[in-house]
Amino acid sequence: LAETDSAQLVAGVGHRFPSLEVWNLRRESDLWNIADDELADLSALVHAGHVAMGARLPANEEWHYRPPTMREHLPVRVILKWRISNPAGFEGGSGIYINTIDPWTVAERTRHELAAKAHRLSTRVRLLG
Repeated sequence: LAETDSAQLVAGVGHRFPSLEVWNLRRESDLWNIADDELADLSALVHAGHVAMGARLPANEEWHYRPPTMREHLPVRVILKWRISNPAGFEGGSGIYINTIDPWTVAERTRHELAAKAHRLSTRVRLLG
């Protein structure tokens, strides 16, 4: 949906709720050693995701990164989960939730909103077709 020199904004797949994900492209990055430019790029895309969602859409922001004791590399990623749900009755008892908005619809909506609000985005952000 959008990119910077060191990060990408994509529609999330496989989550309980519709979501956007921001991924740092360097696998070896950690929050405690991330370069200033990488943090600025990551932040610009997190902001872009919030701009696309708008002020009226409630969301949770989750930051995922490698624990200090883990030896394998894991890129930093931020998930913006839309807090929307229409329980149909069985969700409460079963714990199974159905995401009624597919990633393609999330992507199309986000692409449209980013294009309409491009003037509010950082100059670091490049919109993708």
